[in-house]
Amino acid sequence: MPSRTDDYTTSEWVTSLFPPDFGLRIKSSPQTFWSTLVQFRLIQTKGISPRDKSGTVVHARQTLNAELSAMHLAMCSLRTRYNALSPISALPAEVLARIFQFCTAMWLPAEELKDPLGWIKVTHVCRLWRHVALQFPNLWSDICFTLGPQCAKAMLARSKLAPISIHLDMTTVSERNFSYLCEHFPHTRQLLLAGPSNILKSIIDAFPRPPAILESMDINAETSFPSDSFELPEAIAGIHPPSLRRLSLRAFWVPWSAPILRSLTYLQIQLLKPRNSPAGPYSGSSWDTLIGALRNMPTLEHLILKDCFPSASFQDVGSDALQLPRLKALLLKGPSAACFSIARQLQIAPSCRVQLRCNDDANIAEILPFLTAHVSGGADLPPWGVLSLIHREQFCLELWRLPDTLIFERDRFNFKPKTYADVVIAFHSQEQSLRPFEALCQAMPLQTIRMLCIGVDVDTSYSDWSDLLGQCKNVERASIYGDHGTSFCTALGMAVDYTSASKLENCKQEDLFLGNLKTLQLSWVDFRHWRHDDGRDVDHLRLTRWLTNRRRVQAVPKLAIELKACSIKQSWVRKLKKEAVVTWDGDEGECED
Repeated sequence: MPSRTDDYTTSEWVTSLFPPDFGLRIKSSPQTFWSTLVQFRLIQTKGISPRDKSGTVVHARQTLNAELSAMHLAMCSLRTRYNALSPISALPAEVLARIFQFCTAMWLPAEELKDPLGWIKVTHVCRLWRHVALQFPNLWSDICFTLGPQCAKAMLARSKLAPISIHLDMTTVSERNFSYLCEHFPHTRQLLLAGPSNILKSIIDAFPRPPAILESMDINAETSFPSDSFELPEAIAGIHPPSLRRLSLRAFWVPWSAPILRSLTYLQIQLLKPRNSPAGPYSGSSWDTLIGALRNMPTLEHLILKDCFPSASFQDVGSDALQLPRLKALLLKGPSAACFSIARQLQIAPSCRVQLRCNDDANIAEILPFLTAHVSGGADLPPWGVLSLIHREQFCLELWRLPDTLIFERDRFNFKPKTYADVVIAFHSQEQSLRPFEALCQAMPLQTIRMLCIGVDVDTSYSDWSDLLGQCKNVERASIYGDHGTSFCTALGMAVDYTSASKLENCKQEDLFLGNLKTLQLSWVDFRHWRHDDGRDVDHLRLTRWLTNRRRVQAVPKLAIELKACSIKQSWVRKLKKEAVVTWDGDEGECED
């Protein structure tokens, strides 16, 4: 082809392909040039109409389709040349690939229905961007199976031998993806499998030895009914991948002595309720092997054990505490004796989030020494700011350490913070009152609590409230929900030592129950508990007395009350508004009947 600088040769070459005067049109306007060029190409189909023989018409349409395809390629060439002159095209390929890498983290494929391709869409912008993306295998390392096997196959091919992350949910993808797993397992860095346990077992049993680069393995069986738990094959559990730091198993298990458990920073094991036998695979194991396994993970940061404890009574396996100084989150779920025994054995930082979820009647006294030591430490941490007490199917206490700027952040329906609680204690009890919370609350440093969230479904006396929360002198907001929330309101009109209303004038603010309270949210509270004995109407004296009593104490702030989904009549709300600032959603609940 002639050079671009040889005008005479170029003109001579063009005129050899087009009419004699066509060379002169090259220097004309783009519209004139391309119109002339198209007209010249249309000569081949000139004079043909739909009335001609079908073969002639079909041939003409095929010719025009070929011309359109050629014009499309010509347009692509023009766009490529145009994009090449944009400033971003001057970026080195490595810099552009780094930008794409940020896109892969922020815009995952299949995350949005509107743009299912996610970051891959940037490769459709221009040829340069697509070429750069294809030259960097790491960009394709997060394999997406949700978009179908063809997309997954293409990403695996483009990732070449780069370390890959496989997230495969067998409830949403075809079993045809099985073949890809074993083939590419040798260069897998992160593996997450989810789905029915029997399907996952067939996949895992076919796996080769874990690769040395494997950093994370999550196997999550999804089921809502009793199911057997399966042991990981020896080819996996009997290996210690040097890079493995995260192991999460649900409905799968490994012996506590398995080499795969060494040097982990994240361990989660959850067994399902057995289908036929009440005993799980760990029931016959010993406590010393469990504690020994944890000692082999001194850098552990997250420990989650659910229903995977030995059935034997805990025996002290040594005088030395189990030190896990880097532990950030501890969650133990199962029999209270097992949960409490492990917790008492641990020596962890005060900043560690602790959840103990017991599925039986718990002897709270057994865990109080551990809890008292844990919640009293951390002088450099934010103070305890939020307390939640919930009694539904079980008792649940939650505590949050929060800075002042976050304590009162909440959604519009709940006072509870959006973050995970720093301490959670859940247990069962035959007691039909809130008294099982009493030992816990008395062991907690509640003097700094500024927000309460309480759910009650049992009748509770005002004296019980004082016994539970009497040390909460700085509470500013409280959210109470449940039929029997009126007893909490009664307690708000009393002194902590149950002083009668006639003596409240001599009380100080700190002597009044929650004397610093400013905002009270009442949800699903049944105000009919304050009705007269004949049941016809509410006792207006009881309805407002707790508010008038509070106002008799000097320096007590006027309450702002929010009523949501309560059983209360409009006339009763008007009575409350005379004593407090009341916001009502207009719902009378069961009073409308």
